Amino acid sequence: MTHNIPKLIHIAQSIAIGSLQEGQDIFGVDFDYEEFEKYDDDEYEDESEVDEYEDEPNEERSKKPKKQTRKKTSKKTIFDIFEPSELKRGHFTDLDNEIRKADVPERMQLRDVPITQVSESSTELDEEAEWIYKHAFCKPPISSQESYSRKSHSAVAKIKQALDFIRNQHLEVPFIAFYRKEYVQPDLNINDLWKVYKFDAKWCQLNVRKTNLHKLFENMRNCQLDNIMENPDAPIPDDIRVLKDDDFERLKAAQTPEELKDVHNHFLLYYVHLIPVMQEQNRKKESERLRQEKIDARRKALEASEDGVDGLTMDNLEIEEEPYTEESVKLNVDSGPYAMCRKAGLSGLAKRFGLTPEQYAENVRDSYQRHEVEQEPNDPTDVAKEYLNKRFVNVEDVLYAAKFMVARQLAKEPLLRKCVREIYYERAKVSVRPTKKGMKEIDENHPCYSMKYVKDKPVRDLAGDQYLKLQIAQEDKLLSIYVSEQIEGTSSADLIDEMKTLYQKDEFSKNVQEWNKLRSECVELAFTKMILPDLRRELQSILLEESKDAILKVCCRKMYNWIKVAPYKPDIW
Repeated sequence: MTHNIPKLIHIAQSIAIGSLQEGQDIFGVDFDYEEFEKYDDDEYEDESEVDEYEDEPNEERSKKPKKQTRKKTSKKTIFDIFEPSELKRGHFTDLDNEIRKADVPERMQLRDVPITQVSESSTELDEEAEWIYKHAFCKPPISSQESYSRKSHSAVAKIKQALDFIRNQHLEVPFIAFYRKEYVQPDLNINDLWKVYKFDAKWCQLNVRKTNLHKLFENMRNCQLDNIMENPDAPIPDDIRVLKDDDFERLKAAQTPEELKDVHNHFLLYYVHLIPVMQEQNRKKESERLRQEKIDARRKALEASEDGVDGLTMDNLEIEEEPYTEESVKLNVDSGPYAMCRKAGLSGLAKRFGLTPEQYAENVRDSYQRHEVEQEPNDPTDVAKEYLNKRFVNVEDVLYAAKFMVARQLAKEPLLRKCVREIYYERAKVSVRPTKKGMKEIDENHPCYSMKYVKDKPVRDLAGDQYLKLQIAQEDKLLSIYVSEQIEGTSSADLIDEMKTLYQKDEFSKNVQEWNKLRSECVELAFTKMILPDLRRELQSILLEESKDAILKVCCRKMYNWIKVAPYKPDIW
């Protein structure tokens, strides 16, 4: 038996060397940053060279050692030897070094949205857990996906605990799934934890944008108050919309990036021309604040001085004003048809159509006329004559411009867009038409063969990666995808017809009918040219993202099945 021991040792050593080589092939050879620092000595060094002579008794004198100096090679680092591209490929840049030194997982350091800690007294984790539960585990996808499953409400506490691990303790998802499983299971598995990590980035990004937009709202309201207090008895101009508490509540209630974008666009519609005025007022306030701080600092210095300073009193203090620069986005505030109509003074005419955009949006939300239309007693042509000017010289142009202003205001109303978005996502349909090239190339072997002649297919019936296949075929110019422009209503064949009835006065006089016609044209213009095209682009983007996620999940499942096999163990004993 003893004669087999050397053979077994040799086999074990061979296996160890093979494993080491395999690991080096995967992770690279270990590299030491201090490899070139061994030359970090003096540039010159002394060397004593002694001639080798044997001592002779009869020799009167021995040869003295000869001292010589030799120039040492210059210091070199890896940054002098390798190209920047090679350093980046080998992860030897300064950023890589900072990532190594930080006691935070690399994935968290490289995330586009930074991971921030939450204080113990804050309720942000509770709000975020509820938000993630609602949007990640309760809200179904628009298309049909196999991976969707609704969680019970007991998962909210587990989501909060997982968020605490991620944001406050910087623990990665695999670590939580394997070593903190008692805190999250059975409600959350590792796939659910990855979803929590993904939606945490969305929450943080949404929170930052809401905070910045809230500051913008506050600055604009302060600017309006300052302008009003300059002449409090003067009436508010027709083109000025005062910011109210409802606007702040609407901003706070925004739960998705789409809703936040609606709030932002609504703000820009009414206040974009006031942003330069607001920035100028902020600049003056900041300059005055800095000047006052310098005066206070010098006053304290004079009071603290026992002997005082010759010739330096509060009367001859000269404060130099430093230029104040504010980072801002340059906006072309005076361009666009809406700005042209506003400058022409047609905002007052737009207010005489009977309903504010907020009131009409509430009518759409409740599906009945909660707010009655306030009818204008005069005819539209007579009212339009009051607003003739150099820009709009006839009644038809004035009425057309007023209809455009009303339609744009309706289209930018956040509540209206939210209600229509929910209806559109649920009832939208997709049609596919092959091109001449697609008629020939899309055969039985093509992935889009079964969808070659799709007509009015509900988007909720699109399964898995079907929309991505259609999108790729459209990029190859094999077919064209059409999302329906006409949406079915609740009680009629067209949704827009139902929307028109919520903006009309139920009377039969000639004056009322003329105004009702103008209101109907405003609603149709707002829906067909402004709201539905935007929602169509949003829907296509969401469908494409859901299709890509479906493919990623299939790939993950396939790879997991490949690597879950145990390694081969040779029978050497």
